[in-house]
Amino acid sequence: GTDKHFDINSVGYNIIDCVIDNQIASNVQILSLQNYGLTFENVTEDHYFTFKFLPRTDTPFKVNYYFQSLNETEYCVDDKFYYIANTETFTGTTDEMTDIIATDYPHFILLEFEQQIIMPDGSTVINIYYDREIYNLTLSFIGIKNNSTEFDIDEDLLFGENRTYTIKLLGYIVSQCKIDGEITNYDKSISLENINKNYNIEVYVEECLHKITYEYSQNGTVQCSGSSRNVKDGDTRHFYVIAQDGYFLKEVLVNGEKIETDENGEFSLLIDKNMKINAVFEQKKKPSVVDNPIILGELGLVIVILSAIIIKTLLDRRLVQNDDGMTREELNRIREKIEKNQKK
Repeated sequence: GTDKHFDINSVGYNIIDCVIDNQIASNVQILSLQNYGLTFENVTEDHYFTFKFLPRTDTPFKVNYYFQSLNETEYCVDDKFYYIANTETFTGTTDEMTDIIATDYPHFILLEFEQQIIMPDGSTVINIYYDREIYNLTLSFIGIKNNSTEFDIDEDLLFGENRTYTIKLLGYIVSQCKIDGEITNYDKSISLENINKNYNIEVYVEECLHKITYEYSQNGTVQCSGSSRNVKDGDTRHFYVIAQDGYFLKEVLVNGEKIETDENGEFSLLIDKNMKINAVFEQKKKPSVVDNPIILGELGLVIVILSAIIIKTLLDRRLVQNDDGMTREELNRIREKIEKNQKK
């Protein structure tokens, strides 16, 4: 006396045959069953039904193409970063293996991937990864003493990369630069953009030497820790400024600009160009009474002592003459005070 409904789950499959209570369903009934399901109303007896399914041949699945990234992205595999460059949708037979032939992309290397079983609900996804082609760069310096190769570069570059090489060799200047045999403009660095091939770079260098000259009076000297001629670019020299007796170092100028020295008149310079060192000396002032506290103190003591002697002499005379009408007792008290001050 109840109703009963059955949904016919045929995602990824087609119903090719249906028997309900020994009755073979027609194609129209099959289509209705597939779309709307099967319903028994006011059930009063047993019912039997069977379905026969055939996998669909147009079940969809997706293929993602991942390219190796030059930056850190959200997809990391084996310490490499990738981004989704393209996505395609294909169809195939449910429950069978995919048979994808991966697309070729210039300058990218296809990595191995596995075919997948096509799921009936279309959830199958195949991820295919591509690494960037690797190119080689050799950068060699020509003109270094003893044909040294310690500064040469041999490294791998990825397709699409941008690289900049700043050339700074202590003691050398770049005279010419060639990329793959062709002379190129050089302005302190070499830039390679959107790399898509191998590169052979030759940098021709020449030894760069500088000279140090001095200018100072006869009242002092400037001494250098090494040679002042043919100083290699980038070398460091230490200098000692010595003033003659009676003179002191006022200032040191290097190429016209004042520099700081330590309390002993010493300083160091990084030699990266020709340099002219000018040491300026001045005569020391002779100390005056006012400028010298020791002399000033001694002079004050002498004045005090002389003043006391003079006053005592005058008092002695007054004691004898007593011209001011003072009593002898008053004069003696004054004399005692003078004697105490003399002792102090």
